[in-house]
Amino acid sequence: MVCLDLVDGLSHSERTSYAELAFSNICVLLLAAILEKTLITKVELRETIVYDRVDQIRPEKHAELIAEIQARTGISPSRLELGKINYLSDTVVIDVFYHPNEQEVGVHSGVEVTLVSREV
Repeated sequence: MVCLDLVDGLSHSERTSYAELAFSNICVLLLAAILEKTLITKVELRETIVYDRVDQIRPEKHAELIAEIQARTGISPSRLELGKINYLSDTVVIDVFYHPNEQEVGVHSGVEVTLVSREV
């Protein structure tokens, strides 16, 4: 918003009407709002699931894990975070991150899977 102050300050030295000044300020604000909503910020939602197959969390099985999560939930994940692992009950808590506007069936390439250590 510093640019609005700069434009307003420079416009007082020349012959600029208040209507022109208001119009230029509104244009700058609208441009900033549009860029922020469409280009800069990307909505990413998170669903936490308890997954019942610990054998799928190994790095060489990530493609199968992603395919199974997509088949079970219908969500095309953008990334996964593996949380608490319980070997006694053979479960793992997984945070599934996804972009709601980019849901396509059958797409799981480029998904990042990370193991997050959580203290209990």
